[in-house]
Amino acid sequence: MISYNNLFVGTVVGFVVSAILVTAARFPVIATPPRRRSSTDSPAAPGSSGGSANCGA
Repeated sequence: MISYNNLFVGTVVGFVVSAILVTAARFPVIATPPRRRSSTDSPAAPGSSGGSANCGA
C-alpha cells in the first residue's frame, strides 16, 4: 500500500513535470495576411490639412 507521504511526493513531482511541459510548449506562429487598402485608407484629399502642412509656423 502507498503511504500518504509517498502519495504527496508523487503529486508534487507530477505537478512540477506538468508545469515544465506547459512552459516548454510553444504556440504556433500564425502568419497574418498583408493588409488590404480600403477606401478609408486613401491619402488626404487635396485642400485638407493632411499632416504638418499649414501648421502655422
